[in-house]
Order: sequence, then C-alpha cells, then structure tokens
Amino acid sequence: MPYDMGLGYSFNEKTNQIYKNGSNLPVITITGKKSKILCELLKKNPGVIVTKDELIGTIWKNNNTALFESALTQHIYLLRKDLKDIGLNNYISSISKVGYYIPSIKQEKTIKKTTCINKRNWYEIHIISPIKWLLTIFA
Repeated sequence: MPYDMGLGYSFNEKTNQIYKNGSNLPVITITGKKSKILCELLKKNPGVIVTKDELIGTIWKNNNTALFESALTQHIYLLRKDLKDIGLNNYISSISKVGYYIPSIKQEKTIKKTTCINKRNWYEIHIISPIKWLLTIFA
C-alpha cells in the first residue's frame, strides 16, 4: 500500500521504496527496521505522535523500552539521513523522551512561507503544542 508522504513523495510499503510523485522509478530504497519505522509513522495522521513504546512494541515485538531505545534512536538517525539525501530535511520530528511524528504538511508549508519564525511562533510549535498533547494523555 503506497503512503502519500506529502512534499511530492510517496512510500510503497511492499517494495520499501520512496517515489517522486508522477514517476515509476524509485528515488531510494529504505531497508530493514528503518522501513518499518517509516511505515508506522506514516500510518498515523501528520502531527500525531508515535511513542517510543509503540514503535519498540511494534518493530521489535518487545515491551522493554530500556533495552531497545538506543537501537530505535540509531535507526531514526539513519532514516533521517536517508530522507535528507533525497531532500526531505527535518521530515521526522521528535519530542524528547516521548516519541516521534511527521509534522503536518500544512504546518510545514506555513513555516516555509515565513521568512523568519519569531520566538512566539517557535514557542507555540515546539513547546505549547507538545504540552497540550501531553495534557490530553494524562487528563
């Protein structure tokens, strides 16, 4: 099943390849655990956080976060590196000690249109939004 990644790319889960929209030739092949991580992130709506526990439980079929957290961090690093190679810089965002998410395309386009993000916008995106999300979990 192909997933629309936004920004002109799609990911085919069966072939583990990323395609530029409108092309039949893959831009890059994502291998192993990196492919599974990308697939799990794309299954959620943009902006929805996938916790480290969820990823570890799904990818490694284990609930012991402590044993696999460094492996997850390493695979995320390598996945980001692969995505950066095709021009998808900062495609995967993280919330420290919580998990990872793909920013919404709408939010990304708004940020790109702005030549300079002022402190208030940065604060809203990086501090307030994650706090609101955490409050919904513990409410």
